[in-house]
Amino acid sequence: EKSRALLIDAIESTSVGFSLYDADNRLIICNSPFRQMYHYSDADLEGTPNAKDLLELDIERGIVDTDAGGGKITRRRQEQFGSGEETVDLPLADGKWLQLHSQQTSQGGTVTLHIDITERKRAEEARAENEALLRFALDNMPGGLAVIDNELKFVVVNNWIRDRLGVPHAVLERGVRIDEMLRLLASQGAYGPGDIEDLVKKRYEALKSREISESEIDLPGDRQVRLRRQPLD
Repeated sequence: EKSRALLIDAIESTSVGFSLYDADNRLIICNSPFRQMYHYSDADLEGTPNAKDLLELDIERGIVDTDAGGGKITRRRQEQFGSGEETVDLPLADGKWLQLHSQQTSQGGTVTLHIDITERKRAEEARAENEALLRFALDNMPGGLAVIDNELKFVVVNNWIRDRLGVPHAVLERGVRIDEMLRLLASQGAYGPGDIEDLVKKRYEALKSREISESEIDLPGDRQVRLRRQPLD
């Protein structure tokens, strides 16, 4: 009894939801945050309810956000509960998100931590929205824009460049070194006559410079593009 009291005191001192199940998937012990996250009453948790029955309650009562995939996640947990280690993000109907970490115990039971990750999810959604707005703005510019990092790898390339350079989009993806694009353009005659590797090396070395520069390249179809390079601080 003393050990159990110490355990209860420990799990009640954290804001993380805690639930422990035996080898038959019956709830043995849980803490207040767990009860509050799923709005369980004392009657719901009376005795040793089965984990799968509690998960069914979560769906029936609309605790999980079925529109955001919470229903499918909960059904899968019902089918696989107690079968091994698992980490999932669960959307709730009240707008919150929980990250669930389940792991089997040495006695064949299951212990699950229920962590509120709502603020992290909101930050991720805001970042994704900002990135989408930035991409929309970049792709609707009247000209081309490409950003490369200090290792001369692409960070972002807008659609104007993708549509007009006449090179495979794969060489313009984030993380690809710019020399691959330079080599393709040189082979198309964009930099004039000369040895391709010499032309690529000249352009590559120029890109390492921190100076502002302007140049022109010739593209297939008698097109000419003016380039302006502006180092970022």
